[in-house]
Amino acid sequence: MRNIIIVDPALCAVPSVVSEKDDVIQIVLTLRELSKMARVDRGACVYCIENLPSVLASANYFPLSDSIKEMLDHYDLSAVYTVEEIRRTVISIMERASAIEVLSEVDFLIPYGSSIVPREVDIPGSAVLSEALHVLFAHAGIMINRRGVPIGLVSAAMNFGAKDLESVGFKGLATDIQPPLPENEVELDFSLPIFRSIDGLLRSTSPSDIWNVANAQAEVAEAIKLLAFQILLGANPKACIEDVPEFSIGDDFFGSLVTWGCGPSGKFSNCTLEVCARVLIGLPKYEVKKFLARVSAKGQGLVHKKRTKDGALAFRTHVSKDHEALRLMFWRNKDNHIEFANVGSKKELVIAE
Repeated sequence: MRNIIIVDPALCAVPSVVSEKDDVIQIVLTLRELSKMARVDRGACVYCIENLPSVLASANYFPLSDSIKEMLDHYDLSAVYTVEEIRRTVISIMERASAIEVLSEVDFLIPYGSSIVPREVDIPGSAVLSEALHVLFAHAGIMINRRGVPIGLVSAAMNFGAKDLESVGFKGLATDIQPPLPENEVELDFSLPIFRSIDGLLRSTSPSDIWNVANAQAEVAEAIKLLAFQILLGANPKACIEDVPEFSIGDDFFGSLVTWGCGPSGKFSNCTLEVCARVLIGLPKYEVKKFLARVSAKGQGLVHKKRTKDGALAFRTHVSKDHEALRLMFWRNKDNHIEFANVGSKKELVIAE
């Protein structure tokens, strides 16, 4: 299961929830990251409540140009950000983020007797934003009860006396659930990690946890990308997820992981993940060698194998030096784009095309 980010509704009400210049700067940076993550694959999926635009509009919190301009002028940030940039960023999140209702498989619910701890996470003085946040948490709680998936909250709470907050708790009942569940009410009691930025989430996520429950190539790719990012951080604390090169996963890769015990919870799962991540960023754990192929042309023996359809060259490296002698095979094209092809035994060294 991929990382899931749920978005505090207050972040999208930015002109109405800031009280300091630093608040504006931090929230705008976070909004930029969320917008990009909602548009492209950046290591997590972004969710918000489905009716967020109408919720904000009903309380006059929708980010209109006039209110954004007033905020920028007030905090002397008009030369740093443009009104249109902020407005488009917020709208992009609301349009492109997925609906939490899809994830919870619940179209409607009412939180009853619910509380959020610490209270600073509940935006002071805004019943509309507080209600929306409680609804968001209730949907997240139902999904956690059903699937046990990892969820993180990107919150505006760091601007309301909770700058050092690491997690947030929710208790209460979900009632009036539609479509109905077997039980009329669902009791919720859980906590979520809270993040001030997307990179904060990516820094703290365990790639091996994702790899070891993966059931599709997309989750394997996410685990590789996250570990590559975290290895880069060890060398450069200012590294960001965009520093990880783009790559792809071949059609036979996931199946070969399972076959050879390199996939979810396999004997070689963690070492395979590390080998892939290090190959991707050019810091291989073991020597990378050309994958050689025998040709029948006279005067030629073994040559560097090339893929006919795109001219990509084949390479191999150790996954483990145990008696199984497993290898990772991958393709690299002229633009240095890597495609992970398959893993296999030294005795049956074949690269999937």
